[in-house]
Amino acid sequence: MRDAYEKKLNEVKHEILSLSQSCLDYFKEVTSHQELTIRYSDLFALSEHIQKKCMELLLLQAPVASDLRFVGNSLKMAMDLDRIASHTREYAINLGELDLEIVDKQDMIDTVIKMFHVFMNHYEHNTNGHEEMNALEIKMDELYEQKISVLKTTLIVEEVMLVKYLERMADHLLNLTSF
Repeated sequence: MRDAYEKKLNEVKHEILSLSQSCLDYFKEVTSHQELTIRYSDLFALSEHIQKKCMELLLLQAPVASDLRFVGNSLKMAMDLDRIASHTREYAINLGELDLEIVDKQDMIDTVIKMFHVFMNHYEHNTNGHEEMNALEIKMDELYEQKISVLKTTLIVEEVMLVKYLERMADHLLNLTSF
């Protein structure tokens, strides 16, 4: 019975990594203007699956100590990853409505991608990447302020929203290493 429980905990960890990679791939497709092969609905379904599995573990197995923290944190991670995917979808919608880009967002895009890699590396190897993520989040906040200060004078709402979505994704990625 304990083996089955450990197997389910392991499955949750691998599914979190799979969802993270899928969210990163989706983000890269959207921001590089590629044809989308990943659909938000698929990411949402995987997030819901992980959340359901975590709730089952909580209710049926009554984990304690480190297992309880792991399951609770995995539940929160699945929700944060879903929010990142949702922001990516909104980013794609606003990008499609934008006629002219005023500010270059590549540095923000690169920072989000770096944050994904830092999270997945530290999560997979059970190490703490919070300091590294904090430094990247500070960088993202500075980039956000730079872009917004330029965009304040343009009244291009879609582009302001693009910058906002990138900054929010970074916030959620920082949350992932807080657990």
